[in-house]
Amino acid sequence: VYYYAATKTTQVTHQDGMQTYHFPNKQIENHYTDGRKEITFPDGTTRMVHLDGTTDTTFVDGVRVIDYPDGRQQVIQA
Repeated sequence: VYYYAATKTTQVTHQDGMQTYHFPNKQIENHYTDGRKEITFPDGTTRMVHLDGTTDTTFVDGVRVIDYPDGRQQVIQA
């Protein structure tokens, strides 16, 4: 466990190498060893950032928005 005093952020390194960051605004980020990042925002929205640059965001109302590196966007209604 490491605490960044300047940003008031806590970093936890898990046994499998995954790192979890806890930010003062309640945002949580999981950085997986394969390079993916999972972000949970304070409002409950989650975002997965994939290695190819694709982002998959799920909002609290269940709507999913997938943004592809080529600029395409797919919206999936709940």
